[in-house]
Amino acid sequence: MALMNPHKVAGIAINKVAMLIGALVFIGTTIVVAISWGLINGFTGLVVSQTLMVLLMILVFSLVIGIAVTMLLKTKLSRLGAQLHIINETLPLLIAKRYEKVDEQLHAIAEPTDAEEIVQICEQMQKLAVSTASIDEQAARRVRDCYSQTDTLRHELEHIRRLISNAQMLIMTVSPRMEIVFFNRYAEKITGVAADEIVNIGAGNLFSSTDWRETERHYQALLAGQIKMANQETEIIDGDGRIRNIWWLHSLLDDPETQQILSVGHDISEEKSVEKRVVWLSNHDALTGLVNAVKFQEAFVESLNNAQRYEKQHTLQYLHFDFAMYQKLDSHLTQQMTDEMRVAIAEALKQLIRQTDTLARINEHDFAILQPETTDEGRQQFTEKLLSRMAELSLTTPKKNLPICVHIGVIDYPYEKADTSELFAFAELAAVRSKHQDPKTSAYHVFEPNAQTADELKNRVFWKKRINSALEKEQFVVHYQPIMALDSKRIVGYEGFLRLLDDESGEALPAGKFIEIAEKQGLVEQIDQLVLKQMFAMAAASRETMSQQLFAINLSKMSLEPNKLLPLLKKLLSHFKLSGRQIILEVSEDVAIAQTDALKLLMTAVKQLDIRFTIDDFGFDGTLSKYGFSSFSLLQQLPIDFVKINARFVRDLHNNSHDQLFVKALAEAAQLQGVKTIAAGVENDDVIDLLKSYGIDYAQGYFIGHPSANLQTDD
Repeated sequence: MALMNPHKVAGIAINKVAMLIGALVFIGTTIVVAISWGLINGFTGLVVSQTLMVLLMILVFSLVIGIAVTMLLKTKLSRLGAQLHIINETLPLLIAKRYEKVDEQLHAIAEPTDAEEIVQICEQMQKLAVSTASIDEQAARRVRDCYSQTDTLRHELEHIRRLISNAQMLIMTVSPRMEIVFFNRYAEKITGVAADEIVNIGAGNLFSSTDWRETERHYQALLAGQIKMANQETEIIDGDGRIRNIWWLHSLLDDPETQQILSVGHDISEEKSVEKRVVWLSNHDALTGLVNAVKFQEAFVESLNNAQRYEKQHTLQYLHFDFAMYQKLDSHLTQQMTDEMRVAIAEALKQLIRQTDTLARINEHDFAILQPETTDEGRQQFTEKLLSRMAELSLTTPKKNLPICVHIGVIDYPYEKADTSELFAFAELAAVRSKHQDPKTSAYHVFEPNAQTADELKNRVFWKKRINSALEKEQFVVHYQPIMALDSKRIVGYEGFLRLLDDESGEALPAGKFIEIAEKQGLVEQIDQLVLKQMFAMAAASRETMSQQLFAINLSKMSLEPNKLLPLLKKLLSHFKLSGRQIILEVSEDVAIAQTDALKLLMTAVKQLDIRFTIDDFGFDGTLSKYGFSSFSLLQQLPIDFVKINARFVRDLHNNSHDQLFVKALAEAAQLQGVKTIAAGVENDDVIDLLKSYGIDYAQGYFIGHPSANLQTDD
């Protein structure tokens, strides 16, 4: 309903008030004057006429007063009406939130008013306008903040969505009904299943029945609040039909309304492949794929036990190929050629043996065959057939065609009370006997004890007992030879050399007297572990008296098994609180050439501990020429940090131009690969000057210091 016009209201009020006032004034005044006049003069005719005149004057006066009052009231009421009109127009503006116009309207009431209510209304309306404007501004600011936060959140959510979608992890959420709710892009890639094909489908379709039972058990435990998270490893088939190994972490999303399970999977297929490869290489020869000496020893022990238990004759055939002889016959023979020949020999032997036989590559030159349940006649026929097959092979070089020559040692077992190490030694001796007959002609020899073999066996048995005793009494010690930096001529590290303390004389016997037998008897791993422990202890003790030094030790090939070596190194570093940068493991060149692939995996794993590697005796087993240039490929193939030049190239360096050529070439090649060089066998100052001019980094030898139980210093 429309509001009444304020001006009309004011006009009606003014007229009524004016008439009322005039009437009251006139009546009141007339009565008062008439009574007063009559009382004073008496009520005569003249008096009455005079009274009427007075009353007329009073009437006129009343009219004038009434008109004046009316004009005054009309003016005030007009101003009041105008103010009410402004207020009336201001209210819609206030509702419309036109606060500037409201302020302008209220200021239009220019003159002050006597109406207290108008003043209060104006003040209240101004306060209301200011308050409402402030509230609106706050609301607008909050709306803007909400929009900004919403926009930021939207971008963050979009970023998270992209991260989740493109993360190199399988990410999915699963409902309490075990149905997949979310499936990211990487999961699609790995499984070969699109998200829209698997969302709202049972999660069990993603796993094998065996894996799903375990997964479902984890899911139920999470939903029941029994566990906070769970992990498992599963296998899934990818889009290409390959088996993928996935390591999962399951947890419950922090949302009680949806109660979904978050499963994050990491594809560890490559790591598992490397792990399997490392495990496989720990039991197999990388070049030929045959079982190695370690695995062969396990099979040999089992075979001997079976032979003794069931009283059956088994046979060990030890095959020796003298590849060093071929090098002498043709200098053009390369490492690749001999490796190809080893592979050809392995393939030929695989075709000859029975399924129950065990064929192994024992070392660089030797193979071995275990044959269960044999007869003398059957064993002889097999050996002759083997010799005939080897005669068909040849080693072809650019200049010559060299026939393959093999010398075989044969022993049947059980043989008296001999264990596997003794039986292996017997077979090896038999192979040596066959070689003595004619080194260039293939032959075999069945083991038969005689005076010579008895002495040899006696020597082996003596050292076996001596080594076992030394292990029990901890009589193996390490002597340390200093290594000098050629640029500063200061001692920066030490190489550890194995020694065995003699019971009677106390003399420290060098490893050359017993290490071969220790390897044959399978005792070298225990020795290496003992030596490593002593060297780590010395490195820890040296921290108190000198700056951080390097400590190097040469490990036997038997100890280069990742499954055993890596945990041992971790344990020693932790126990002695050492930095891996202090430790250098040396691997001889012949082992590096024979086991390049396996060593690469081992070195990569061990170097994660900051432990570094050296190729020892570099140039010793060269096959391209007298000076071993073919070994240079090791600098590229293996992640080594140092290379140690064999002493035979260093001792007479100042007098031998061929040795100088080799050392120069090695120094340049090593610098290109970022590999530091160490020269062994330094025996005079002239050699040191030459080595320094060639850019060799370090030197060691008797001129610098002899191996000693105590650490030699610069003082």
